[in-house]
Amino acid sequence: MTCLSVPPDKCSVCQGPVNRICQGIGEDARGWTKKGESVLCCPQNHPDSESTSCTSAGSVAAPPAASSLPSSTEDGGERSTYWDTKRGGRPNGSTKAAKRAGKWSKKEATNWVVNEYAKLKEEAQEKNKLSVKRVRVEKGALKELIVKAKEKFDVEDDFNVPLKTIESRIKADSLEVWHTGEVSPVLGQEVVLQAYIYSANLVKCPLT
Repeated sequence: MTCLSVPPDKCSVCQGPVNRICQGIGEDARGWTKKGESVLCCPQNHPDSESTSCTSAGSVAAPPAASSLPSSTEDGGERSTYWDTKRGGRPNGSTKAAKRAGKWSKKEATNWVVNEYAKLKEEAQEKNKLSVKRVRVEKGALKELIVKAKEKFDVEDDFNVPLKTIESRIKADSLEVWHTGEVSPVLGQEVVLQAYIYSANLVKCPLT
């Protein structure tokens, strides 16, 4: 367990952020007297600190130099803490989440194009019943639908739906496809299993 995974408490002097676990690590690294978990002090207000200023909560001294214990700031202040914060970069898992969202948007766009083209084809077939001349879907209709789908679902520029894919879906009477291949036989049990896992986590009880 790292210090970053534990919510910080407050310094008993200046009310600054202090972590109980990291206070002990910092005291050991500096050779200071351990105050225990009941008394929390930030590095500037620790009794063994040479730059301590316990009389004023607003006065904050520079943190002691320690390569193993980098300082961090909170809300733009100059007060140092025992733990380091992650600076810059994307949050963990955001790249994978963006990829999943992109794939889902592409599926939605594909299904939308197939449905709209199927409507146009159905309208053409209805007109054929009343017209001697055969009516077809207008040329360029598919390209227009693809352009609209790109704007509507914010998909990549190389997005495309082949006419062969649309025709095969219409023939199979399956205009919307969300998962390729056969449906898993345990798909219906997945929701129940997730509920068990979530409930076990709430009561801190393993499934085993």
